[in-house]
Amino acid sequence: MLQRLNVIEEIGRFSKLTHKAEALTRLSLIFARNGYGKSTLCAILRSASDGNASHISARRKLGATGDSRVQSTWASGATVSFSAGKWNSCPGKIHVFDQEYVAKNLHVGDSVTRDNKRSLLPVVLGDEGVKLADEVNRLDAEQRAVDEKRKQAIRTITARCKGLQESDVDSFCKADVPADLAEKTKAAAQRVSLIKQADVVKQKKNPPALPLGGLEGAAALLARTIDGLGQDAVQRVQQHLAAHDLGERAHAWLQYGTAHAPEHHCPFCAQDTIGLPLVSAYKAFFSEGLKALKGEVDILSDELDKLTTEKLGALIDANDTEFIYWQKLCELPGAPSLPADERGPVESGLAKLRTLVSEKRANPLEPIALGLDSDVICQAVQRLQVYNEGVAACAAVIDQARAETASGDLAQAEKNHTKWVAMDERSADPVKAAVADYLAADTRLSEIKTEKAAAQTTLTTYTKTTMAARQEAVNELLADFGTSFRVVDAKTNFVGREPNTEFAIEIGAHKVKAGDRSDSEPSFKTVLSAGDKTTLALAFFLAQVTADPKLQDAIIVFDDPFNSQDLDRQFQTTSHVRALSGKACQTIVLSHDPRFLQLIEKNADGALTRAFQLQCSDAGEGSLRAWSSADELKSLYIQQSEMIREYATHGTLLNCETLNSIHQAIRPFLEDYLRVRFPGRFPDQAHIFEMANAIQAAGSSDPMAQYVADLLALNEYTRPNMHGGGTTPVPSELRAHCRKVVKIVGSY
Repeated sequence: MLQRLNVIEEIGRFSKLTHKAEALTRLSLIFARNGYGKSTLCAILRSASDGNASHISARRKLGATGDSRVQSTWASGATVSFSAGKWNSCPGKIHVFDQEYVAKNLHVGDSVTRDNKRSLLPVVLGDEGVKLADEVNRLDAEQRAVDEKRKQAIRTITARCKGLQESDVDSFCKADVPADLAEKTKAAAQRVSLIKQADVVKQKKNPPALPLGGLEGAAALLARTIDGLGQDAVQRVQQHLAAHDLGERAHAWLQYGTAHAPEHHCPFCAQDTIGLPLVSAYKAFFSEGLKALKGEVDILSDELDKLTTEKLGALIDANDTEFIYWQKLCELPGAPSLPADERGPVESGLAKLRTLVSEKRANPLEPIALGLDSDVICQAVQRLQVYNEGVAACAAVIDQARAETASGDLAQAEKNHTKWVAMDERSADPVKAAVADYLAADTRLSEIKTEKAAAQTTLTTYTKTTMAARQEAVNELLADFGTSFRVVDAKTNFVGREPNTEFAIEIGAHKVKAGDRSDSEPSFKTVLSAGDKTTLALAFFLAQVTADPKLQDAIIVFDDPFNSQDLDRQFQTTSHVRALSGKACQTIVLSHDPRFLQLIEKNADGALTRAFQLQCSDAGEGSLRAWSSADELKSLYIQQSEMIREYATHGTLLNCETLNSIHQAIRPFLEDYLRVRFPGRFPDQAHIFEMANAIQAAGSSDPMAQYVADLLALNEYTRPNMHGGGTTPVPSELRAHCRKVVKIVGSY
């Protein structure tokens, strides 16, 4: 239990406040005019309870040069203090009902907001419900934090891996990096290039093989002869051609003549040719076998002519250029090549073979062996055959690539290439770290969703009974206060990120959902008055603290809980305050209205009740002193009368009064005047508006009938500042209304 507020420095209006009275009691009533520090005390006590320094820092005194500081003494003997922006200890649970509670848990302005509904959840669920809701909120907050970490990883990955879409990141991070990544990346790039050059590829021919022809059978051809054809026949024909200087061209017409000569007759002289050795030699020399042999030798000679050093080099160089082109478009099995250091031996072998072929042409029936040049020639031919095998293998790959190009999808090919390029980035930071972050976040998000669903189920199950019981308690309180409405359909939901409450107001047969707002239809804004809303908030508060299982250890603080309430509700409020004071460890009530505090005090246990006044000078020097509601009410009427009359007559202020204090005094002074002049006619807590209506209803014979218009005008004029916080009145208007008061009161 709080005993003393020893000192408060640089907070609110206070430069320094000191405790100059006896200790606070179990029921402590504190009177203070509006603007004198009630809200500041509530903020300090709320901060002490929840440890939130912002309640104090938000109220740091304007122009303060020193630190904000609080020192208080508690019944346990402990000193609870605030300095350097923090509390040294927590005094325990303190429930505070003030305008901040109303605004936070019920309404801001004219509607119930989502933040109100979230704040109201702990109010209606109690400590156990708060723990369950806090677990949902904790998981929700973690979910947002983890999701943001995952999104940051996605941003890092997509920024570094150009072309990788956000939708692809999940599969990208979860895919294994293949061992042949480099090959896959290269193949994908080739595929893109191939599709882009589809038109050129379709028209472009494959690199040609070398024209080897029968080169591999050269050794066998050189060794061949014609069975049955004697060497003497060959020599005889050659000698004949040489003797007559006929040259090589004579072969053709001699061959033709031999084949077409009449049987046993010369085609030129018709003489008999039977038995002539030369004619027999012609027939043998120009036989079909020899003709075929010479033809094959000629072909071999022609093929070798195509493989001269210059021609072979040109063919290979041209192919080298082609293979460079195709290697960019497809994965060749290995482009064949014949480097310069290998061409020499090949060309040497071909030259030796060319010499032997020339000899064979001169003597086709003479078998010619490769001899000592066999290895050189065979190696040369074999090397060219290997080259052609490579050309054939590449041609097969090129043909397949050309066929696939016809149905190639460029967008898909580019996406595939992008995937493998991005995969290559995974081996180094920042992508490597981002992938790890993404995978960790993704795993945790799945876990959180499961945990959150379970927590929400537990909270929902708990609230099914708790909300119903709390709704019933609130409605019982509303019935006590005599309201025309009740709370219905109270429940929790999880729309949005955090658990929140829903409820409706039932008025007769009609329901208005809290939070609904309309400028054209009935809504929370229009169906509840300011007093109704305050009463609803008070009912929620009373239901909350009454259900606190540790109420006997808690402190209850009320700051002007009766704002905008009528007389009946004020009596109910005082009744509930007294009832709570018997259950709670301590109850503190702050009010600007001495009448309200007197209503609490007169029926309370005097031994447990003590009254105080909170004062503060313009310089910020404050104090908490002993106070009497009876003395305050007696002297207040005289003080108010004097200040109003003085300002009405002379326009001057008395005893450090202000324009605002005179403005605030008009209403209570007139209400006291009417009660004193007409004892018993008006209830103790009736307001000037109710009094004016009663006078008007009485008719013209009522002694106050002529002042009804003035009373109503004064009611309207003083309403904005009836609870403080209004703007400073205009002096001429204030004086005119003070004159109306004097006219009504006269010399009474």
